[in-house]
Amino acid sequence: MGTLTCLVIFSDGRRIYDWRVGLGAAFIGATRLTKRNVSHMINVDIGMYFSRMDSVLAYLEYENKTEQPG
Repeated sequence: MGTLTCLVIFSDGRRIYDWRVGLGAAFIGATRLTKRNVSHMINVDIGMYFSRMDSVLAYLEYENKTEQPG
């Protein structure tokens, strides 16, 4: 789940700015001490973090589809 979160963070950054920002954001997200510690234990924190980042990605997809005419 922690690895998928890094992929979603990369996708968020890439959609908002470009791939370099996405890569930097994924690196920062992967090396955060709190996320790294929580990813090694079985609890709900990493799932909640993943769902929060995934909801941002879903919102960006929605905005992208509603901006295009037709």
